[in-house]
Amino acid sequence: MCEDIEGAAPRMLHYPLDKPRYNLTNDDIEGSKPNIVKFKSTRQPCNPLTPKYKLQVVEFVPPEPPKFIRDGMQIDDIQGVRAKKRPERAERDPLKVVDIEGAKAKGPYLRT
Repeated sequence: MCEDIEGAAPRMLHYPLDKPRYNLTNDDIEGSKPNIVKFKSTRQPCNPLTPKYKLQVVEFVPPEPPKFIRDGMQIDDIQGVRAKKRPERAERDPLKVVDIEGAKAKGPYLRT
């Protein structure tokens, strides 16, 4: 019996199934694998030293001025918004004190 085990090939632990595996593959998607043999490009051949680029063309359209609704800073149409003007009084000179009683020096003392 020992001779049979030593001469026999080792047995496989897991036998593969004879069915195709479709999970996590992209074989059914056209163009999803690299094509090394051919290179297809839609670009036109050009001279790399003097390339010509097709740039986007932009046409400037001037914006329309906004429609005037009202001026938010002018509030003259609302009554009571402005402060009332005070009546102007003539300011007196603070250095002149003739109109204040007892604010001037007494005259010289005279004996009588």
